[in-house]
Amino acid sequence: MINLDKYRVFYLAAKYQNFTKTAKKLYTSQSNVSQIISSLERELALKLFNRNGRYLSLSNDGKILFEEVKLALNHFDNVARLAQNIKDINYGSISIGASDTICRHYLIDYLKAFRNKYPNITIALINKPSPRIKEMVIKGEIDIGFVNSTPIREKDLTIDVIEDIEEVFFCAKRIYDHLSAQPSLKELAKFPLVCLNKNTFTRMLLDDLFEANQLSLIADTEVISIDLMVDLVAADFGIGFTHKKIIEKSNLYIIDILEAIPKRQLLLMHNKKRGLSHAAKAFVSFFS
Repeated sequence: MINLDKYRVFYLAAKYQNFTKTAKKLYTSQSNVSQIISSLERELALKLFNRNGRYLSLSNDGKILFEEVKLALNHFDNVARLAQNIKDINYGSISIGASDTICRHYLIDYLKAFRNKYPNITIALINKPSPRIKEMVIKGEIDIGFVNSTPIREKDLTIDVIEDIEEVFFCAKRIYDHLSAQPSLKELAKFPLVCLNKNTFTRMLLDDLFEANQLSLIADTEVISIDLMVDLVAADFGIGFTHKKIIEKSNLYIIDILEAIPKRQLLLMHNKKRGLSHAAKAFVSFFS
């Protein structure tokens, strides 16, 4: 194994071209410096210095080695500083997975606050449907995942509840005017339905809700994003289903149905085996 201390002594001796000055810099004796240099020369089978009484100069081999040692020690010092920065959360990176809806409507403010506090930490934001995000966390492909789901139990995951999510059916005014005061799912099923595709937890919840009430969900239009669903519902394509807080910001109408809609939660999860870096721990702390 390479002894970096020996090379650091060599570097200083070459820089000062004087063992006594080198010894003072290292708070050691001149004889100790001389012994270390002699030991390094034996290990390398190279003559590193020309010695002429009290005068010292680098040999040709020593000059070549000095330039490489200088680069190596600078690199090692940079690595040491980097390690300290990571420890102090001044530098690093985190990978965060979440659906487009969660990013846009739940995480933006947290991400902004985190970036303001830790501007040197790099954030890799992965946008995928919640089932895929959960899978990526389980496989250790990302540091942190956010999903909207009914309660999840996974022995390899640490899961924290961020907030409850209330979901609603919604529509434009024309359809709303044709609905009863508190319609049933059976009544809603008579109208066109605009739904997310089947690889999302939201669609799974909707399918389960219809099935629990002995109904078959037939989607007239399937989309890949909540934003597109909202646009299509606003254009009178049919009835949609999504987070209440999203629709409350729009001009669309929330439908108060007869049946109870199961509550879901926004969950923060990470893999126990993978662990969290200091940067990732700092981000998670924003949700405490």
